[in-house]
Amino acid sequence: MACLPSFSEEPLGVSALAYGNCLLIIEDASDSGRCFQAQSGLVQRASEGLAYAGMTLQTSVLYQGPGGSSAYDAMGNVVFYQYRENSARLDQYTVTYLKKEGYLESATSGVNVSNLPDVRPATDESYYNTRGERIAIAQHTQYAYGTVADTVRVFSYAGMILTSDGEVVSRLDTRLTIEHVNSVVNHWNEVGYNSTRSVRVDFYNDTSNMAIRLRGPNSSDGGLMSSSGIRYRQDVGYDYSR
Repeated sequence: MACLPSFSEEPLGVSALAYGNCLLIIEDASDSGRCFQAQSGLVQRASEGLAYAGMTLQTSVLYQGPGGSSAYDAMGNVVFYQYRENSARLDQYTVTYLKKEGYLESATSGVNVSNLPDVRPATDESYYNTRGERIAIAQHTQYAYGTVADTVRVFSYAGMILTSDGEVVSRLDTRLTIEHVNSVVNHWNEVGYNSTRSVRVDFYNDTSNMAIRLRGPNSSDGGLMSSSGIRYRQDVGYDYSR
């Protein structure tokens, strides 16, 4: 059974309530108890959190802010909503926008109001090019003791690339460089000085040990290595070969 919502007029704000495999829609602008059910065409009464027609409420999305404040800004953009799961979980989401010719979503932040130990606060941050096209989304997840895990998704159609330092730039950016994660000087001092040519070539061409970086950070790290006294050793070992 699939219950699809139907409205005689567009509601200002709606909440989707999942009762088993049936989706009910609650209008919260003026009458939070009014339920529309398209298949029967009947307007029924339903109270959130109670059994309805033999079904138990599982999840709901409520468009309202903290303390029951409005979910919308002056331009009609959704800035707050809540996700509820049974009576145990309540997540509050905050949406911000970037103003161009219209409004673009800037970031969405979610916190678990019910303080469940396995639910982490997170923020999805969007990046756009000068034409207002979304080119990347960075998700920042907050873990215990201040640890933040970042996950970045870059949309390849936009012709952008993500550097190992977390910067999103054009694939044609002339500052792009390729760096060995385990540096060439470290490999030479530990392995290369006493290895065959094939071992050194395999190291140089190992793409799993390469990272894309901008020239500035790459050169800066090289300067730090030099200033800390890291140099190529000048001797070779017994197993060295050209």
